[in-house]
Amino acid sequence: MRLLYIYMYCSNESNMNVYFDNMEVVHTRGALLEETHYYPFGLVMSGISSKAAGRIENKRKWNADSELNTGFDINLYETRYRSLDPQIGRFWQIDPKPSDSVSLYSAMYNNPIRFNDPLGDTIPINLFDKSDKAHPYFYTVAENFVKEPKNDGVFIVFGHGNQNEVSNHKKKDGGTAGGEYFYKPEDINNFLSSKSNDYRDAMKANKEITVCFTACNAASKEFVDINNPAGGVIKTEKPIAFAYSEKYPNVTVIAADGYVVFNQKGIAGVSNDKKNGGFLIIKNGI
Repeated sequence: MRLLYIYMYCSNESNMNVYFDNMEVVHTRGALLEETHYYPFGLVMSGISSKAAGRIENKRKWNADSELNTGFDINLYETRYRSLDPQIGRFWQIDPKPSDSVSLYSAMYNNPIRFNDPLGDTIPINLFDKSDKAHPYFYTVAENFVKEPKNDGVFIVFGHGNQNEVSNHKKKDGGTAGGEYFYKPEDINNFLSSKSNDYRDAMKANKEITVCFTACNAASKEFVDINNPAGGVIKTEKPIAFAYSEKYPNVTVIAADGYVVFNQKGIAGVSNDKKNGGFLIIKNGI
């Protein structure tokens, strides 16, 4: 006998209370349609994989929905910009956003367990901690994030923060709060450079780039702390996103004025006490 637990989440967005009576959870077993095992770069382990006869084949299962092209037995994963060969772990075409630190044909910085590259051109910068049980969706959303096509030089930074800092809130010593906190623009720049070679190269060359921070309240000049609403409005003359933009005029900053709300599918919005939360576009500290 095994004990199983089911977690149920109810989101009531109305102004009325909702009550449940005699709720039942019924598990109806269905036929196993497919079981697929992969090598790191997406090559299927045929010997231990299986699928039901006669079913429609799903070719969008690996690398965040990249389509597997099996025509003429070439077996390539097609992204928007390039085709990935899972047998050798390399793209057939050169990187449209090249970096001098890796091969022009490399995939996922040679680490497909840590990164994915659904467009064949970019990698988000994920500062969230996988072991953070208090924010279960954050890490997963960042890892599976598929951005819409943008111009070269767009960097999306997933991380925690507030008016005065950007951080990764890593946990230490079995769950004790800890982590790396960055209060100065220079510290943020150095840390992002250590996490992304593309970012580092762009900043060294003083290229015009865009950096989007998903950190809560990074652009909020005033807000109410949701953990301590009785504390009143907290005001800051120059939030960290404005200070970073002022320090680096080559960067257009997009940052949150409010708390960034995540769900299982991605970013659901930005919320603040003024009911006008959103992302601000900041250039030259303005």
